[in-house]
Amino acid sequence: MKPNGEAYRNLCIGCDRFHEKVMGPEIDCLHTERLNAKRATG
Repeated sequence: MKPNGEAYRNLCIGCDRFHEKVMGPEIDCLHTERLNAKRATG
């Protein structure tokens, strides 16, 4: 809990930003690569 009693969005402070800024684009890229591979084979 935050000092004001509200729940954190994520237990790891900063993780939400990291996932939004770093992991989001990486996951999107991997997803696109997988889709392109599937289209190429079938």
